[in-house]
Formats: sequence, C-alpha cells, structure tokens
Amino acid sequence: MKIELAHDSLAAKIYDKVSLEEKNLRKVEKFIEDRYAFYLSRDGLLTREEFDYIKPYLDQVDISSEQQQFIRRSKAATTRRRRILVALVAGVFLTISSMAIYSIIQRNDAISKTQLALKNENEAQKNLREAQRKERLIKVQKRETERLRSVAEQKAFDAEINLELAKRNAIKANNNAIQIKKREGETRKALDSLKLAHLKMIELFIEISDKEVLNLNFQAALEVLRESKVLVGSHKKLSRRFMEMAYFFNEIGNNNMAIGLLDTALSLYPKQKEVYSEQSYRGARNNSQKIQEELWELDSIWIKMIQGRYYPTMVEILGGKFCHGSITLDLGDCESSDGSIEYVEGFKLARTETTVWQYFLFVSANDIEMTQSPPWGWVGNNPMVNVSWYESVAYCNWLNKQLGKMGAFSPEIPFHRPEILENFQNLDWEKITNRNKNGYFLPSDIQWEYVSRERGRSRTPFCGSRTSDAVAWTFENSGNRTREVGLLKPNLLGIFDLSGNVYEWCWDWMDGPFGGQFPKSPNEGEFPIIRGGSWNSLANDATVLKRGRGLPSSKESNIGFRIASTLN
Repeated sequence: MKIELAHDSLAAKIYDKVSLEEKNLRKVEKFIEDRYAFYLSRDGLLTREEFDYIKPYLDQVDISSEQQQFIRRSKAATTRRRRILVALVAGVFLTISSMAIYSIIQRNDAISKTQLALKNENEAQKNLREAQRKERLIKVQKRETERLRSVAEQKAFDAEINLELAKRNAIKANNNAIQIKKREGETRKALDSLKLAHLKMIELFIEISDKEVLNLNFQAALEVLRESKVLVGSHKKLSRRFMEMAYFFNEIGNNNMAIGLLDTALSLYPKQKEVYSEQSYRGARNNSQKIQEELWELDSIWIKMIQGRYYPTMVEILGGKFCHGSITLDLGDCESSDGSIEYVEGFKLARTETTVWQYFLFVSANDIEMTQSPPWGWVGNNPMVNVSWYESVAYCNWLNKQLGKMGAFSPEIPFHRPEILENFQNLDWEKITNRNKNGYFLPSDIQWEYVSRERGRSRTPFCGSRTSDAVAWTFENSGNRTREVGLLKPNLLGIFDLSGNVYEWCWDWMDGPFGGQFPKSPNEGEFPIIRGGSWNSLANDATVLKRGRGLPSSKESNIGFRIASTLN
C-alpha cells in the first residue's frame, strides 16, 4: 500500500522530530540575526543580559563571521588597549594564535560532525533496507500485513528523513571544512606578516641603537636593545649589539654590567653554547680577561671589528733615511733645498686619527668628564677634537696601562690623568721619558712627515695625492665640520687623513716665531707642533710640509691627534 503525504504535512512531521535543543538553537540564531540587524542600523552592542542568554549556545549556533565579530565586540567592549607598542604586538600575536587554535578546534569539530553524519547516513540506509525486508515479509505473511506494514512504513519514513538530514549535515560539514581551511590559510598568512613585522621592528630598534652609540648615548642604546629583545627568540644582529655593549663595559671596568650583557648576547645568539650553573658560570668570569675571551669565542669576527672601533689599529712603518723639511727625493740635494737628512727607526702609526669612540672609552674608564663637544655634537667615528696636548699625552699613557705596555713615562707619576699632567709643565720631560720603551706615544714631527711622504719617497703635496679632494677634508669639501675617519683615499702605506680632517698634535715643540729652530723637546719649546691641516683650513694648509703650532692647554674643534708606538 503506497502512502503519499502533502509537503506541509511532511514539514510538520519533520519539525516535530526536531529536538527541543535544536528549537532553542534556532531561536538563538534568530535572536542574533535580529540583534545584528539592529546593530547595523543603530550601532548598539549586546547587553550583558543578552550576551548571558546566548552564551550557552555560542559553540552550537550557525552564524556568519560578521555576527561572530559582532558578539566578540560586545564581549570585549570594556577591554583596555595596551599602553606600549611591544605589548600591542604581543596582544596581536596572542589573538592571531588564539584564532589559529580556535580554527583547529572548529576544524576538528567539523570533521567529527562529518564522521557522525556519515555514520547516521549508513545507519539510515541500514534501517531502510531492514524496512524493505520487513515489507516483503509482510506480503508473504498476510495475517500480520496491516500491523507490520504500518511499522515498516513509519520506519521507512523516519529513515528517509534521517537520510535527508544526514545529507544536509554532510554538506554543511563539508562547507564548514572548506571555510576552516580558508581561515587556516589566512591565519598562516597573518602569522607570516606578523613575523615579518617583528623582524622589521627589530631592524628599526637596531638602527636606533646604532645611532645612539654613534652619538655616545650608550644607556639610551641599551634601553632600546632591551625593549627589542622581547620580540624575538634568537637574532644574530641583536646579539652582536649586546656583545658590543658587554665589550665596552668590560673595557671600562664595569664587569658586573658586562656579565649581564654577555648573558643576554648568549641567549640571543643563534647557535648552541655550553650551559653553566649560575655559580660556576659567573665564577669563570671573575676578571676582565675571562669576559673578553668568552666574547672572542662567541663571535671573533664581530669582536675584532668592535676592537678596531674602540682601540687604534696600528700600521708597521719600516725605518729609513729621508729629506726632512723638503720635498726633494735626492738626499744629495737635501741640504741645498733647506732640508735635513734624518734617519727614522722603524715604528708603528695609527691607521686613522684617534676617534671620538676611542677617546670616550678612555674618559669612561677613568671617570673623567668628556670635554666640550663641537657645534655638530659628538660622532663616534669622527676624529676626537677639543682635546689639549696634555690630554693627548694622557690618552697615550692610559693606553699603555690598558694594553699592558711599559710606556714612555716614569711609572711613579699618574700621567693618565690630564688634570694632573698639566700641573707638571715644568718637569724635565727628557729625564722622565724614554720613547724607546715598549708603548704608545704622540709621533714626533719627523715621524709624522716621514709617513705622510710615504717614507720620504713621494713628492706629492698632499699625503698620497697631488690634489686635496682625494685625500683630505678641508674647507672646500668638509661641509664645515669633521668627517668620519678613513673615508677618503689612504697613502701607499695605508694611512688615512694625514692631510685634512683635523690638525694632529706632535710630540715636538717649537719656538715662538715660525722662522725659529725646530723641532725641540717640550723643555725647549713654547708651543707643541700641529701638522696636516683640518676641516676648516684651506687646502694649502693641509700639505705634507706645512707646520703649525698651538698652546699645549688649548682645546680647538679643528685639532685632534693620532698615536704612534714602538714596533714590539
């Protein structure tokens, strides 16, 4: 017997089969839809009572992403914004991570629902086959036909409904899986963008820190680096900046600060390092030498570059004869050209003028106040200026002590303190000094000219060039200030800026008039000699034979110095 049902009757029966929980879900979905429409028209978020009403069904209702966003906004209406950029980034990262986890949970839930729907579909098909089998049995058993047919038809009807529902659920689950996969792709893209933003932000922090170090603002640079380290697990460039800080503080005697900075550098460096216990780890760093050794072991290439930043790089100069005071190359013509034949023992000369960085290390190590800055401010890679002859000698004496050299001065006098050194103007300098000792000192006038003329083998008016622009910062090209050392062309010995940038103090002194006899020792002269010209001098004043003078206590923005040393 075939039974036909009208569409309305079938819908009613289907609705009767829907559970109370499903009905409640539909009511909640309808409520959310109406409230979302109200929100779009009047911008009214959910109240606490409305949110509590829908909260038990949020994991079950089928709502759009815009409605989900509407509910989340209602929930988070009272959330305060983070106060600093780092916390904001962390919050964004946490939110995106939560979305990723939520997407995974939703995906797993969709898969479970799909499997359940497939199981229900199989069960429905099984029931349908059972109903059909019973229907055939009813035809055979005439006596129980009416009773069994009614049961079979009902079961067949239920099975068809369940089958239809299962098909719909399977389609819905498949669509959800597609949406989840799409969201996973969007989440991965967002995470990649966030990672890239982190890297760019760290690069910006490093750039800011480098500028602060360039201007001697080490504490400000350190604060920037500490802010940036929370954004990354390991980062070689960031680790290297902490290494530089550890190196600097170690060299000025602040070992505790250096140890902490070294620990941070180790934690950021992207390779495995041996792990020590807190007690043995710090016990192994009980002096400056141990800290320095660990820095070299961690990244020798970087530390070598940093060492060249804070200490002078010395170039070996072979000894020989030359005509001092004349540009002639023929020693036979030397005296007739107002020169004198001089023999120069082999020595070393700094590749560049003493920089602001190098002098700042000296004053920081000795708790000396930095001298007045020039109008353009302190720039670490520029030559040191506003430094007297006494301060230049004091720097050499400190460098001897710092690097374990004997030095040219008697050890009983603290010549590394410039304020003390100036009180010894009447000392017998020849008696208390021995420039042949192993150590650093200001170059003599003869040594300076010997190198500027490439061991007396060059006739060029400027150090290494016939024209000034190639080798010298002078009034014509300096922009009215000092410039970074080592940017222009060196001479054939590899020495930079002997012409231009800043005048350089020499060890020798001269009498009052320029026509007098020179050079003389500090006991015999009135003024220390300066050589080389400067950023505010004309090119003619930057030639290899030009000589000037200055008061030993004067501090000028166009006078600096470079150091020399013995060969050993």
